[in-house]
Amino acid sequence: MSPTLTLPVETIEHAISLLRGDIPSLAACSLTCHALLPISRVHLWHEVVLPIELDAYGSHSARVEAFIRIMNRNRNIAAYIRSVVVCPSPGYSYMDGIEFDGVTWATLGAQLPAIRSLRLRDILLLDLAELVPIIRDRPTLEALILDNVGMMSDDNYSFWPPSLAQPATGAAAVGGQPSRWALRTLSVFGNAIPMKELSRLVLFLEQSTEVMSLEALDICCAMAPPEESPRRPVVWPGIPSFGASLRHFGITFRDTKPQARIAVDPVGREHVQRVISDLPRCISLRSLRLGYERTGAFMLGALLPSEAGTSSGYTPTPFFLELLVDVLSASGPAPLPLLEELTLVFGGPPTWLAGFEAAFTRLADVLVGDHGGAEGAPGSTTARRYPRFSRLDVRTISLSTLTPFFEDGDVEQHRGRLEMERLYMILPMLAGFVEAGVHVEVTCE
Repeated sequence: MSPTLTLPVETIEHAISLLRGDIPSLAACSLTCHALLPISRVHLWHEVVLPIELDAYGSHSARVEAFIRIMNRNRNIAAYIRSVVVCPSPGYSYMDGIEFDGVTWATLGAQLPAIRSLRLRDILLLDLAELVPIIRDRPTLEALILDNVGMMSDDNYSFWPPSLAQPATGAAAVGGQPSRWALRTLSVFGNAIPMKELSRLVLFLEQSTEVMSLEALDICCAMAPPEESPRRPVVWPGIPSFGASLRHFGITFRDTKPQARIAVDPVGREHVQRVISDLPRCISLRSLRLGYERTGAFMLGALLPSEAGTSSGYTPTPFFLELLVDVLSASGPAPLPLLEELTLVFGGPPTWLAGFEAAFTRLADVLVGDHGGAEGAPGSTTARRYPRFSRLDVRTISLSTLTPFFEDGDVEQHRGRLEMERLYMILPMLAGFVEAGVHVEVTCE
């Protein structure tokens, strides 16, 4: 009789882990052999995407209740779920009025004892105050991501509690002290959100530091400013008071006025200067993401060039990169000594970066250039001021903005043009980073 080949359990589990995300293959493994079922379940149920749609009563509870029934029939499933994505069914978006149902989520969340991450994508929130019970009531939730989420309430009718200094908490810890919340990452990406809502969210986070230790914060959405008046000054969100403990920070700038003709907004420009000048407070920062939002200016210039105003208002200038270089190259110890990654996102076409060569050269010099003793001096040494820096991502976003206006065949033609501009315009600007061994990613979409 031929000897039976026995593979170590660790080898089998590693092989199955390589299939993470491949649902059909994982399902086949779980049905092939009973011994493969436990490890297959770990990866099959690691992330659950829950598409929702409004029923006849304007609620999406029926879909959630069906999912809860599945978990009740299979008691082991809930323990495997680490990540949940709540989004509209295919073909729907927040534009169709798909609202987030906090009561329904509370029912579902109570069934998920091991959830670590929740992503809300393309749905509507009443206001950002709806995030408070999500953060507070899920003791294992470490990451909350809002991806292209819209707001239902007007900026003047938000339902934040009047006092945020002592947020309500769940079960108290021993000694009567409030229990700590697990949230470490909070990210807001995409859709325009009223500026006051974002400022209220930052205020809530600042007043919750006794129960929460946030390590990563993204405010990477188009800030929709209200009309400013002496009685209603606009508060622009920036680096929070706990910036020193952040390992990642991201923010999107906007410095154009929302009016018919494109013009630089001095208040928005001042906000850019304030945030970048405050970066040295983030002494623990490993990763930094800076966005520069001029999608409205891009659309107006592309579709109605005669109404776009002057070219100086239409295309951005590298002023914020120059300001970033000034801050990073300030005399004394490096302001962000632990910085490893930098992401730059431009809401516009690659051609807008024409003229950024000198700014990128200066940025490369300060981040990966050799610094130290005077050249030729006895015993002089050179070293990078930011020795950990190893990754640069540059993104431009324009294709999705123009796609609704394209005719058949225009999308592929435009995509080809973007690729040429990526290869022959943007990448050469980043040669200093490439030559220094930095991992450089350039995406034009």
